[in-house]
Amino acid sequence: MTNPFADYTKGEEMRLVADSQPPAGWEHTAGLTVSCSKLDGARIKGGNSTLNCGLCYACVTRRGAFIGAEIDDSTIYLSDNLTGTARSELLERRYSDRAAISYATARGIDDDAIDAGTWPPDADLDAISDLAERGLAELGKVDLT
Repeated sequence: MTNPFADYTKGEEMRLVADSQPPAGWEHTAGLTVSCSKLDGARIKGGNSTLNCGLCYACVTRRGAFIGAEIDDSTIYLSDNLTGTARSELLERRYSDRAAISYATARGIDDDAIDAGTWPPDADLDAISDLAERGLAELGKVDLT
């Protein structure tokens, strides 16, 4: 079994879809899907548990994919709609996600950590490192504030 997308970031995958002449309206449909790993928005005054928060790791990966693919993101994110103390509460709830992403994008990929991983004998560690760097670059384009 092979994964035809194994060498692509999420943004690169999305760009491949866009370049393949998908059905009309696919970008709008993509914006309606849910990727959020938290879905705790209802616990915040004015929030909504059915919306992507915009700041958890899964949402940042999603947002980075849209940015990396140069596709307009029509997703409604809590982080874009909450204001005042509600927004502050969301930022606090997502502190660990935002801090980890900020740290990773500033630090970059540790090739020693990749080398220490368990990989198939024919794995191209340079290609894996490059993929990870490109993925981090997509994450780094997302506003975490």
